[in-house]
Amino acid sequence: MNDRDTQLIEHMIRYCKEITGTVSFFGNDRSAFLENYIYFNSCSTPILQIGELAKRVSDDLIKKHPEIPWRQIKGARDYFVHDYLSIDKELAWDMIEKDIPTLYENLCNILKDK
Repeated sequence: MNDRDTQLIEHMIRYCKEITGTVSFFGNDRSAFLENYIYFNSCSTPILQIGELAKRVSDDLIKKHPEIPWRQIKGARDYFVHDYLSIDKELAWDMIEKDIPTLYENLCNILKDK
């Protein structure tokens, strides 16, 4: 893995941690997420950033790690940027609860295997 990919993965890990920290701060409460724009916005920006960084990852890294849903991550970024006013908050919450922890684990494994 090249240095650029390493830095991109490290930044993606940091954003996963920011999402996890935000969820801890607000109490891991689905209804609070759905009703509180500060909570929602605090998680949305890191999701957007993860998607932006995923667009910069090398094709070589993408091919070596098909366990990462690269296309969906990039799509989530586009969704959060272009359809922000109509984002399905339930879908966003599910992403935060299910996908971000798995992504975090997979990204950490990539760095471990480096």
